Amino acid sequence: MLENDSGFLKRTLSIGFLIPFTLGILIYGPPLTTLLVGALLVGFSYEWLKMGHIQTKIEKGLFYGVLLGSEVVFLKWGLKESLAFLLGLSAFSYYILRNYGMKKVKREKNAEGKSGAPLLQRLTHDGWIFWGLLYIGVPCLSFLWIFELEQGCHIILWMLFIIWASDIGAYLIGSWLKGPKIAPTISPKKTWSGFLGGVCAGESVGILSGNFFGFDFKGVLGVSLGVVLCAVFGDLLESYLKRRKKVKDSGNIIPGHGGLFDRLDSTLAALPFITLILWLTKGDFFK
Repeated sequence: MLENDSGFLKRTLSIGFLIPFTLGILIYGPPLTTLLVGALLVGFSYEWLKMGHIQTKIEKGLFYGVLLGSEVVFLKWGLKESLAFLLGLSAFSYYILRNYGMKKVKREKNAEGKSGAPLLQRLTHDGWIFWGLLYIGVPCLSFLWIFELEQGCHIILWMLFIIWASDIGAYLIGSWLKGPKIAPTISPKKTWSGFLGGVCAGESVGILSGNFFGFDFKGVLGVSLGVVLCAVFGDLLESYLKRRKKVKDSGNIIPGHGGLFDRLDSTLAALPFITLILWLTKGDFFK
């Protein structure tokens, strides 16, 4: 028996909508894929700023501006330039906000002259903005770059099939067998049985779909496992961030899944991994 039949039904219905929607956009290609990434950048930014309790206009403006600007730079010049833009502007934004924040802390320090706690909070606050820009920006730029490759659409679809299969396999097997937890303080529901179920499901679908797309079998075998492991890491990382910020879901846009981060955390972790593999093999890995 499943642990929560209604929850499983919601997840299934959501995936039933997301799969054809995503497939339609990927198959159609630009400009829909470009618009999709732009929409995701805005959606991710909204959820990240909300989770981090970022409220000032200058902080929000910098965050949206850097991410959307990096997409424009990619469309004009390419991946290396857009990543340099993203990293440079992220560091510059952190520097500006840190100096602005430290001056504010000094002005607002208490009568005893102790500003340690507010200063630490300020640095954590600014760090949330800096790392958020990279956490969101790098995967989105990776997606755009992969999609421009000769087999880019197939690679993206292959990766998504693995992630979806791994997610469903982990949920079903984990709910059925239960057992020891992977990281009970971070994600109490994730079990080792679910992890193994996800690995088996992801590997199986990766091999089958890789064969369908004509990818090299040996490469698919190893990279499929890498995608599954990245997916698990991305899931645990997002769970850790939510617990740190004391929120249950990053948003409520997707029934049964919460927000964009709740649904796409695994994809955010897998995209840079695929990009790195393709870069190291000069794009020939899947041929």
